[in-house]
Amino acid sequence: MAPASDPSRVARIMLSWHSLELVSCTPLQTLWAGYGHICALTARALTDEAAEHLNQLCGVAHGGAGTHYSLILKLISPPGAGSSPPTDEGHLRKMLSYEVEQTFYDCVAPRLGDEVAVARCLASTRDMAGQPCAAELRGLMATVMVDLRGRFPVAGEKRSALNGTQVCAALDWLAAFHRRSWALLPERRDLDAYVRPPLEEGRRQRSAGGGGKGLWLNGGYTYLATRRKEYAALARDGGSEWSAALCCGVDGSSRSVAEMVALFLTPCGRPVESYIHGDVKAENLFTTESGDEVAFFDFHV
Repeated sequence: MAPASDPSRVARIMLSWHSLELVSCTPLQTLWAGYGHICALTARALTDEAAEHLNQLCGVAHGGAGTHYSLILKLISPPGAGSSPPTDEGHLRKMLSYEVEQTFYDCVAPRLGDEVAVARCLASTRDMAGQPCAAELRGLMATVMVDLRGRFPVAGEKRSALNGTQVCAALDWLAAFHRRSWALLPERRDLDAYVRPPLEEGRRQRSAGGGGKGLWLNGGYTYLATRRKEYAALARDGGSEWSAALCCGVDGSSRSVAEMVALFLTPCGRPVESYIHGDVKAENLFTTESGDEVAFFDFHV
């Protein structure tokens, strides 16, 4: 039997949960620092019920048993799993980011509605308890979702700059995403349920009370609490113009400019707060041929 971390084996197991058969599994890329793989899948529906479910998920009009569907597998299998110390901020950041992303596709994306184009999740290891062969996937993190490239065939990364039509489409998407996510947030939020910065969250998860189970409290991955080592190095670098601009106190304050900005941006339940994509750039979107519609991916919400 192939090892459980083999993408083809993982795909076969997860597709079987929905009466789908793996036709092909093609590697697209290796994740940063060898933390896993993204693969393109072709799956065949074994029943009319399975096809109907995929038709709805993929937004296609028809298809029965035997129909082929294009899907994406994101498989997280970090090198030397279990060997990283609990104080390894980089490792914690990556693993928490992948957990948050999986939560987004499982719990938030289905509630965004049709006006916000995102990949829809078919299956994930997050809710695999009781599924056939789930024991083989223990210790892995995997998500099978719809391949956006059918509706949005143009990758933003293939262009040095977006044209005006694509920029407007991206802004429309962001506006719709913020509008819809705003409506999903309760007026009274349990901020402790959100995932904190990596080192803090690591301590929470090792404590008796556990940690956050949802999205990041502070979306994105470049805010100050996730970059304390880099900030400390910059503060010590007396030759850098950015050290004086960002790391020194202002008007007698004990806080630096960077720390004051970080404090202001930290969510605290204000009405103006919403989910954010977390890494908006051309490389993280696909567009239609005409460029008048876009879909974003690689969320750091």
